[in-house]
Amino acid sequence: MKSQWDWLNEAYAIKKEVQENFDQYDQLLAKTRIEFSNKLTSTAGKARYSQNVITLSWPIFCQPENQAGFRNTMLHEIAHIVLGPGYGHNRIWKYTHRKIGGNGKRTHLLTTKKRRAYRRAYKAAIVVCACGYKVRIGPIQHKRLREGVQYRHKKCGQPLAEAKEIYSE
Repeated sequence: MKSQWDWLNEAYAIKKEVQENFDQYDQLLAKTRIEFSNKLTSTAGKARYSQNVITLSWPIFCQPENQAGFRNTMLHEIAHIVLGPGYGHNRIWKYTHRKIGGNGKRTHLLTTKKRRAYRRAYKAAIVVCACGYKVRIGPIQHKRLREGVQYRHKKCGQPLAEAKEIYSE
């Protein structure tokens, strides 16, 4: 398995190859820095124009099955850097990506590690107001309502604390 250092050397070699083959990009790419990030877990790479930095995903490229997609990802980000902001993945970007050796596609088919779900399940509560209307409230408002905080129904103006029943969905 290749180390981050090996991948960085390969990334700089790809950048140098583009600089040598396309003189118009030489000066811009000479200032471009390449780095790895552990924070990119589903995105293979990211180009930051303002800082002239290409960031590549270590969680994706440390996996042996993704090594074949490294060159195309690097060329994808180089195409973004040489064009600058405002092009996104339009036809000019696609043309540039193909011209420098990429496949012209904006998405990858690399294996990504599954993200852990950090969001808790949303537990909403339904409060029935004195007017008979059902009002959906979130878990924090539900907790506060039980603690004695008064909320008013927007439609009729009656306090929800006078609700007939409270139940969770």
